[in-house]
Amino acid sequence: MTSTNVQTFNGTARPEHPADVPVMITNGSFSEPAREFARDHAIHLVGSRELERWASGGIRCTRWWVYLRRVPQG
Repeated sequence: MTSTNVQTFNGTARPEHPADVPVMITNGSFSEPAREFARDHAIHLVGSRELERWASGGIRCTRWWVYLRRVPQG
């Protein structure tokens, strides 16, 4: 995902969908500029590595909220 994708998400996550904790999820990866933008705007990014951990049982679905609090923004 590119910085443009994350910027577009940022433009709707809070104002249009009143997200308290915006989380962008992809089965791919995020570019470094996308990660930098997310860090600057308090957006959590979940990419293929995190999804693989979840799919292999490393993160239980009921524990996502706890897990996301530990994931650095961006």
